[in-house]
Amino acid sequence: MLSKVLVTLIVAAVSSTSLPAAFAGTPDFGSWPAIKSFTFSTPEPIRTTFDTPDPLTILFAPHNGETKLLSGKGNTECILDDNPNNVNAVDILDDIGIFKGAHSSGSCSVNDKYAFSDFLTEKGSLDDGSGKTYEAYKINHPKNDPLDFQFGITKLMFKVEGVLAASYIVYKAQPTTSGGTYALQVAQKDIVPVASGQFVMTSIELTNSGFNDVSDPPIFFVVPSDEALTAPESKTLNGSVNLQCDLEDDPTAVNLQDTVDKIGLYKTKYILHNDCFYQKKYSYFDFLTEKGELDDGAGHKYEAYKIGYPQGSPADFQAGRTHLMFKVKGSLASSYTVYKAQPRNEGDAYTVSIVEKGITVPTADQFVMTGVSLTDSGYNDISDAPIFFILPDDQALTVPIYKTLPGTLDECTIENDHTAYGPGDVVESFGIFIGKKSDGSCTTNKNYHYGNFLVEKGEVEDESGNRYEAYKVKYPDHIPTQWQSSNSRLMFKIEGALVPGSLYNVMKIQPPMSHPTVTVGDHDISVEAEGQYVTTSALVAPPGPPQAGGHDAIFFVVPAIDLVSAWPAFPTTGLRVEATIFSKDGLSLYAEVLGLQTEIFHSPFNPSINHAVGLDDYDHKYGYRKVYFPIVGASGDEGIVWQDQITFFIYVTWIGVGDDESAITIQLPENNSGDFYLLGAVSETTNGDIVYMLMDRTADSDNPYSALTVKAVKVNKDGVLITASTLDTSNSGGVNIHAYFSSAGTLAWNESQNSIAWFISREYIRGNDGLNHQALSVILLNPGDLRVVSERQVTSHSWNNYIIDSGDGFLSADLGDNYPRGIHVNKITPQGSITGHVVYTFKTQHGTKAQNPAGQTFPIYQDISNNEQTFYQWSNDNSVYTEMAQPALLELDDSSLIIVFAGEFPSLDSSQTGANLNNPRNIGIVKVDANDFTNVLSKGVDATGGFYTFNGDWSSQENKGIIQLTQFTSGGAGRRKLSSDDKTQWDNATRLKTAKLSNGNIVIVYEVWSSATYKRTEYMVIDSLGGVVTPSTFIPYALRLAPQDPAVMLYDDTVTIVGYDGLSLVRYHIQLGGGTNQCYERAKDRYYVKTDTDGEEVTKTCGHLAKKKEKKVKRACAKTKSGTTGAAKDVCKVTCEVCPCGEIDKSPFYPRPVKGEKKMKYNKCGWLASTKNDIKFICKSDRHSDKLGQAKVVCPVTCGTCPNK
Repeated sequence: MLSKVLVTLIVAAVSSTSLPAAFAGTPDFGSWPAIKSFTFSTPEPIRTTFDTPDPLTILFAPHNGETKLLSGKGNTECILDDNPNNVNAVDILDDIGIFKGAHSSGSCSVNDKYAFSDFLTEKGSLDDGSGKTYEAYKINHPKNDPLDFQFGITKLMFKVEGVLAASYIVYKAQPTTSGGTYALQVAQKDIVPVASGQFVMTSIELTNSGFNDVSDPPIFFVVPSDEALTAPESKTLNGSVNLQCDLEDDPTAVNLQDTVDKIGLYKTKYILHNDCFYQKKYSYFDFLTEKGELDDGAGHKYEAYKIGYPQGSPADFQAGRTHLMFKVKGSLASSYTVYKAQPRNEGDAYTVSIVEKGITVPTADQFVMTGVSLTDSGYNDISDAPIFFILPDDQALTVPIYKTLPGTLDECTIENDHTAYGPGDVVESFGIFIGKKSDGSCTTNKNYHYGNFLVEKGEVEDESGNRYEAYKVKYPDHIPTQWQSSNSRLMFKIEGALVPGSLYNVMKIQPPMSHPTVTVGDHDISVEAEGQYVTTSALVAPPGPPQAGGHDAIFFVVPAIDLVSAWPAFPTTGLRVEATIFSKDGLSLYAEVLGLQTEIFHSPFNPSINHAVGLDDYDHKYGYRKVYFPIVGASGDEGIVWQDQITFFIYVTWIGVGDDESAITIQLPENNSGDFYLLGAVSETTNGDIVYMLMDRTADSDNPYSALTVKAVKVNKDGVLITASTLDTSNSGGVNIHAYFSSAGTLAWNESQNSIAWFISREYIRGNDGLNHQALSVILLNPGDLRVVSERQVTSHSWNNYIIDSGDGFLSADLGDNYPRGIHVNKITPQGSITGHVVYTFKTQHGTKAQNPAGQTFPIYQDISNNEQTFYQWSNDNSVYTEMAQPALLELDDSSLIIVFAGEFPSLDSSQTGANLNNPRNIGIVKVDANDFTNVLSKGVDATGGFYTFNGDWSSQENKGIIQLTQFTSGGAGRRKLSSDDKTQWDNATRLKTAKLSNGNIVIVYEVWSSATYKRTEYMVIDSLGGVVTPSTFIPYALRLAPQDPAVMLYDDTVTIVGYDGLSLVRYHIQLGGGTNQCYERAKDRYYVKTDTDGEEVTKTCGHLAKKKEKKVKRACAKTKSGTTGAAKDVCKVTCEVCPCGEIDKSPFYPRPVKGEKKMKYNKCGWLASTKNDIKFICKSDRHSDKLGQAKVVCPVTCGTCPNK
């Protein structure tokens, strides 16, 4: 029986003591207890329907001779405000009239430049068909538009003769398509005239913001409120007439033009200027608002208002948001809740939820502003026209609470005033704000931060029955259009009594909830007072990977003394806890949680937070230092050397030493002040001594000629200092180091050769040319006294590196941008001699101006220029469009090396440059002879090209045998067709980790990112020739990888990768069911047949072999001789039947398309392996034919149906 494949990943914790002897043996993973599951629940939604009164159909009969042309310039609001009796008869017809409203500035004008004029008005009678008639007035389109722009809106006024009623309603009869009939609706209600025979101004607009609002002439008539007709009540609300600035000064100054009965709209302040902007170029406008009634089907009905999409959007940008306001008539309750009914795409059904609660109304019949936003950060948030209604809190409904938070409140504002948030910035006890930029300043510019977070309040419960108030944050609707300069973070408040010490932790859960990632988002947060919001460092943008349930994360707050974890038990100091995270579909994930020290909250490197730099970010190309250094000491002791990211203290954590349940952490010497970076650590296996390298974190910025302090330190396994050496870093006989550089270094110890090699990138001391150059060197050290034996430059400039001990010396790989440009593989002897070759190179961005910085002028580079971009024949490109895996190279049993990387394809097309990310990053490999790096053994794509250097010289480039393993496209891994510049939708492979298994196959674990954010973690398995054994497979867990840390081997077929999950030090173990016993064969792969008389190798494809008769296949598969390609048995493993379970990419499978199902263009295993659409449905299908089998039988590798042996 073949053994299972185990992949182990580590992630962080702490303690201190001396070390006993080590434990030995492979863990019994199958016996480890399961991780805790969590559930997130919200109240069941109420289902409702929305109804409005049926419109009355009435007839209008004009009175002969009772018409008049109203100028629209005779009466103004300014005049009538001073004296209501001062009415100009030119603009009245009996009991109705028009007047020019005041401009928002408060002044009035009837100048032709600023006014609509000449409204033909006709008096007549309306008949409702039941014998009732009403005096009515038809008002036609104005004949003349303003010559310049409208300054104030023309509105309706009316008078009542005789005894007055308590109040009146103005109805509007709108023409229907049924010729001569009109549909009736309420235009304004509750109008109270002051005196009989005196005109009263209404808010009914006849012209609106320069647009005529009287299409197909409407008819108006007035009725006492106690004689009200049953008619719909709807109105188009401008949205910017009422301003927060005005209403804060005078809450009664509501312009009823932007209200419908008890509901209205207002425009909030623009946060950047703390002022209000009513202009249309800064506003959404024209919200069709309709009054109606919600019915929950259980005998409960609620007065409600449907608010449609705004018909207009800002021409420039949105300065302030449009919010809801409401009023209450009659006696007041202590507080009120605003409910929102959202369409459910099920006919007339709506789902009710809470959008704001606890609103205090100070005065009856007075509008109160809410935090309910209808537009957020320039995006409409009222899809499918939601419905709002208000209830007293003592009549509250049990419904979900959710709200879209714009996330535009900035940290600088909160620092100045911790109460500066508005209702729209928070949901209950949860809020989102924008943190400061790296320079300490703040920005709310949406181009540089995430926005529009849908937040849902609920409750988290673990399987032990513990419950916590929690908030689910969905992936934001808005992502930065430029880059992310600021993080979106969480703030919270505590209602009720504070716990002793008033310290709290923010917990974060990422799905799936059956085996979630539970981490500490922020810890030991001091809360000064109950009910007061406090800011945290817990990040909510981006909130999580696209696991089951979507891009979401769940946050809840607990007292710091409450240790919340998903692990079977919370690890105490010096101990570890074992857990099974999941085991399903041939993939199992196990974990060892290493003891978290409770006295001090340590902060190891967190891959999800620290250096969370996207691939399109400027800093991504320069790499990042390695942060976790797995070591194996005496008697197989397993340890990790790591550095705290806050104190910068350095520790070693030993695992299972003396006791299988132990996790012992020791602080290491020579960095008690935290002044140094840890830039490499390695152990010696005889007695467990550890050597590590320290580099001063800060260079003398005022003196570019200064040398930096660098130390080599040696301690025993208990952390006791043996020796320390301060390196000569001068440029006169020393190793020439002025400053730390982000790509940093790697350390290797060749015990058989008594040599330590430090591969280190840094900035040089300033040279004679006036520059501090960057370069990678190999520094050889004597393991005894740590003196420098030699120093040699390897590459200039270098953005990534890796070195291992190998035989009689060292093997290395690094990523250079110029000298040389490419992945540079080297063999280094203990004496310092170097033999190397570039095994993969990449495209180059050329100058976009004719003149380079040195003043030289060059011609156009016609071959890569186009209509959109002109390039010139010079370059100075620091970008490498490539990322090396870690380890970057693997030694195989056939004396070869496989180099794994992520790059942009086609690799040498220099026209596709200009950004840090130009094409999706895909995984590629190249295989070379371990004794001759120029001898390429892989059979892949060859490419030639080149670039013009800084001085205009041509530099040729060539790639041989490059095999592209993944097929991510600009359409999101082939799933969708999107524009090539929509990088936020791309899939990119990054943070690659590699390991060789005992059967010769290679595991690649990697993260998938968009241009800026993490999406998911995947793995794949390839054979020694680059053939895919296990296609890219999603790991259903938020498994995060440190950017440039290498994988190492532990146990049997176990790959260890070190990281940190934000809660504790953990070692993850991935078990790949069938990983060693399955094969994936490509029909185009070629195998060695013979060498002809001319010395040329003859090869044939696996597809050719598969068509042969059985005897010829057996004969070919029995041969063992190989050339630059492998023998048939090594290349065509499925055809040769040398693996228990496999598939061939050209093998056809059933089903054929049938009626009602999606038509499939292809039905071969290769198509199935490359698609993400319907793969589960296809693999589960039992349909087959006489000639074609089921996909799960024909394509068992892709379908994951190989036996788990």
